[in-house]
Amino acid sequence: DDVAGTATIDLVIFNQTAPVGGDGITMTNAAGQVTFSTLKRPFVYDRQIQITDAFQDIGGGFCQIVYTGAQVRMDGGYGNLRIKGVVMSGGSVRSAYNRVFGNYFSNGWDMTRNRNITMPILIIPNMY
Repeated sequence: DDVAGTATIDLVIFNQTAPVGGDGITMTNAAGQVTFSTLKRPFVYDRQIQITDAFQDIGGGFCQIVYTGAQVRMDGGYGNLRIKGVVMSGGSVRSAYNRVFGNYFSNGWDMTRNRNITMPILIIPNMY
């Protein structure tokens, strides 16, 4: 089942307010609203990765906090269904099971599964 743990997180939050024009490059739309400005740092991404169960080096970058799939392990006739998430260690990330979603009696049927999402994960540089 779920167990307690500790983690250190560097969290980057992007504000959803419109940019403010100023010195540097400012772009506006037909209505005169500022849509881009170098006054504040823009959202920049380094690359995309396909998350797997094996660690992948992302340098000093950041990635999304996201569910990455599901995994079912059989234990005593029950399918232990867990949601998978991003695990990061030493600048590398991978998909691994974490939070318990449920335990289901299988009636002898092997429910073992291990699936990762096929959506690319964004990697952003450590510039924020």
